[in-house]
Amino acid sequence: MNTLLNRSPDAFIPPPHSLAEIQFLPELKTLRSKARQSRPELKVLAANLDASKTQMELAALEYYPDFDFSAGYNSLWDNEDKRFTIGVGINLPLGQAKRIAAEKIAQARMKQATGQFSDSTCASSTREEQELHSE
Repeated sequence: MNTLLNRSPDAFIPPPHSLAEIQFLPELKTLRSKARQSRPELKVLAANLDASKTQMELAALEYYPDFDFSAGYNSLWDNEDKRFTIGVGINLPLGQAKRIAAEKIAQARMKQATGQFSDSTCASSTREEQELHSE
């Protein structure tokens, strides 16, 4: 502490002037939940879990056909009747192997993210309980 204050390491450290008296302490469960919510590594794992859920939803949507509608105007045509264009496109998902592989990858990532999140929250709870019992 003295080094941080640019004092001699052997210098006396005075006691604090006055500390505010603590009038109310939240319950232990409340403090634990706030601590878990503020941990950045748990936030990252939760974001990974949400991303993998979204990836699974997108993989499931790949089995449905895609529809494209378009309209346009091309001034290069000499005939004015051909300048306006309207189009409809349908993409049918016929090759299923690629979609099945994408879905399996998404499921594997979901399981991985779920496992990492549950392992991390379980480990932090166990660590907190051990610290509580050691006091």
